Amino acid sequence: MTMNLRLKKNSKKNLGTNKIKVVHIIPTLDLGGAERILVDLVRYGNRDAFDFAVVTIVGGGPLESELRAAGIPYYSLGKTTLLGLGMLVELTHLLNRLEPDIVHTHLFGAHLWGQVASMLNRVPIMVASEQNTDVDLGELKTRVKQMLSYTADTVIAASDAIRTFLINQGHISENKIVVIRNAIETHRYLNLPAPKFEGSLKLLVIGRLWPQKGHDILIEALSGMHTIPWQLTIIGTGNLLDSLVDRVTLLHLNDRVQFIGAQLDVAEAIAEHDVVVMPSRWEGIGLVVMEGMAAGRCVIASNVGGIPELIDHGKTGLLVQPENPAALAEAIKWVWEHQDIAQQIGAQAREYARTHCDIKEMVTQYERVYAHLINQ
Repeated sequence: MTMNLRLKKNSKKNLGTNKIKVVHIIPTLDLGGAERILVDLVRYGNRDAFDFAVVTIVGGGPLESELRAAGIPYYSLGKTTLLGLGMLVELTHLLNRLEPDIVHTHLFGAHLWGQVASMLNRVPIMVASEQNTDVDLGELKTRVKQMLSYTADTVIAASDAIRTFLINQGHISENKIVVIRNAIETHRYLNLPAPKFEGSLKLLVIGRLWPQKGHDILIEALSGMHTIPWQLTIIGTGNLLDSLVDRVTLLHLNDRVQFIGAQLDVAEAIAEHDVVVMPSRWEGIGLVVMEGMAAGRCVIASNVGGIPELIDHGKTGLLVQPENPAALAEAIKWVWEHQDIAQQIGAQAREYARTHCDIKEMVTQYERVYAHLINQ
């Protein structure tokens, strides 16, 4: 039975005549998986049935332009202090003015402030999305998230692995959780040319430069690889940039490793590389894995979180033990030595992505959840 810690307004929606008002709340619109999913949810959403708005509690980011181009109402509150009471007052007033039927929060900060403001406004329905197995969240935030789950009507997990994590480590009731797997705009990748494997093995890693993503593990794996030619491109920014650049310099790999910062559209970069690598220490599901698969690449990824829900080892990609540079190096070497098989794996991965990873089906599933909650 759902535990509700607030009084709810009566929902007056009639699906035949009125649109459902959904307000999404997230900390920023930086380049990240949760941010990408939110933007695609509203861009591909059914505007005949739903009115969408997006609120950021800290600030905007590169994805802000896509919301504006799509005509989605967007509000940035600019939280500047740790406590954020001024922002909370502003958010509460904004929700009172917008009168949403559903508030949908993304990431911890938005869960906290968004749900508090929603309770103060007696918003009829609250939904929270979980995109990761947050093993680094800490005990306090884990307990706060558990308490917040009591007020949420539904918690949407982006993979089965996240659902299991939320139940076992997050102590969230399994009855609250619905699994809707993340997805991508497959049309951006399905027609990219197959990898060429010309000259050297061109490796690509995409993701924020922070401990979860395991860039240091990949650099360590490559540092001892002297028998095959390779080049590595790293797309992303983050607080580990300086230490990673220093490590590359100390290993005398500057002529083989290129840092090119964050990129809004990575399709062109994937097209120029043979292999996509995702050496994460933990992962919720991995949009980059899907992008690499849809592009027909043999993706090499850590066997963590929701990644094995996408990759069938040896058939649609290669899985390696996490935090194991030797295993990662062996997989990279195998691809170089078995290029024909790697091409076949990439082709099979592309067909899997075509069938299972398209954004439109994901959006449909979210909107079914919204409609079900409204009609309860």
